[in-house]
Amino acid sequence: MNSITLIKKLIIVILIITVTSFIIYKKNKPSPTEINRQTLAQVKLTPTWYAPYHKKVDVPSFSDYLKKLNGQIVEITGFYIPMAMNSDKCALSKNPNSACFFCGGSTVETIMMVNFSNRMMNFPDDAVITLEGKLLLDTTFNEFFYTLKDAGYVRSNK
Repeated sequence: MNSITLIKKLIIVILIITVTSFIIYKKNKPSPTEINRQTLAQVKLTPTWYAPYHKKVDVPSFSDYLKKLNGQIVEITGFYIPMAMNSDKCALSKNPNSACFFCGGSTVETIMMVNFSNRMMNFPDDAVITLEGKLLLDTTFNEFFYTLKDAGYVRSNK
């Protein structure tokens, strides 16, 4: 057997192993936990003095269930709210943009920051979309109480 034939056979074996490994990974990959706005509402807000702001801020105390979901892959549906042009971030809200918590009618736990793993798709304002990503709970006042990290698009809902 010449060396070219041996190399071809080796490449075929590597391809078969790679495809088989990918299929096994996809079958064994855990499904994301589906969450909804009732899940995100499982937070208690306590007004607490926050020295850097020189005022009281609402400090979240998350339910035990939310604490278990922290760092886990979840799937959630909401209204798309753009944050900035050409950004990899957006917000996902319980309510459309006209009722976001910045504008009245909603509260801080009804919206989450979304950081996409790849370039964000273009969605029309207030599109109802379902996303998947790692849920992070935040008590540092740097972002929203909830962040969906490494998010990916699942589907649009009408």
